[in-house]
Amino acid sequence: MAGKSLAQVRDVTDVQKSRDKNIHLTEGENLKYTLHSMNLMQLPRLDLKFCKPAEIHQRSLQYFEFCNNDNMKPTVAGYALALGISRSTLTQIVSGVVAIPRDNRDEVERFYTVLNSLIEDYMSDSKINPVSGIFMMKNNFGYKDQQEIVAVDNREENTTPEALIAESNLLLSGDSKKADYEIGKEL
Repeated sequence: MAGKSLAQVRDVTDVQKSRDKNIHLTEGENLKYTLHSMNLMQLPRLDLKFCKPAEIHQRSLQYFEFCNNDNMKPTVAGYALALGISRSTLTQIVSGVVAIPRDNRDEVERFYTVLNSLIEDYMSDSKINPVSGIFMMKNNFGYKDQQEIVAVDNREENTTPEALIAESNLLLSGDSKKADYEIGKEL
């Protein structure tokens, strides 16, 4: 940290220590997270193309029961693990990229929507970090924070290129009333 004062180095160190406290696992928490995922992994894999919707429903309920018993927030990756597929395959099923029977897809979508609702609830009640929540919503549920601007051509079909040039020149000059008059618009 060449070129920094001792006070600046201490400030950076204090910030790093506070960050580390925010992500520190208490004794036993690592075991809790690991066992939760390992128990999900040991569930028999469902073949979503050939199983019955009732099997998907039962497995989905089982996943949420696991989360409740382990005091864990349900996640998209955890739900995918419980179904025996990857997170990306799950999102592709929901978006229709990967085809499975319609009844099976409907069942998966029902529980996927529950996950979406839960994350919204967690965010609105400040139960998860907003940055994490935004990341999850964008990456798993198609949320966007962008504006779409649609340009609409309101010109009349019989507008000549010369009239367009004259109108743009007058608009650029700042005299919009004169521009309306010059191109033949009634005031």
